[in-house]
Amino acid sequence: MTPTFKDETLERLLDEVLALSQRKDRSEAVRSALEHELVRLRRRRDINDRVRPIQERASALGLQPDGFDDKILMDELSGDV
Repeated sequence: MTPTFKDETLERLLDEVLALSQRKDRSEAVRSALEHELVRLRRRRDINDRVRPIQERASALGLQPDGFDDKILMDELSGDV
């Protein structure tokens, strides 16, 4: 069964995805979009889970952002100034 939506914006987005991906099957396009979104959300959650302990350790050490721009330092060290 082909999905249809009452939301015009959703229909337009689906049509655009179908055209750009050269897919004909609306169900497959929706399935693929949802799978990609799940991957993106899981990656974001995974990175947050990995970063959180680092932030907690830094906080426990009393490390606070000082506003210093490390790019300037790295440019100076590499001679890119």
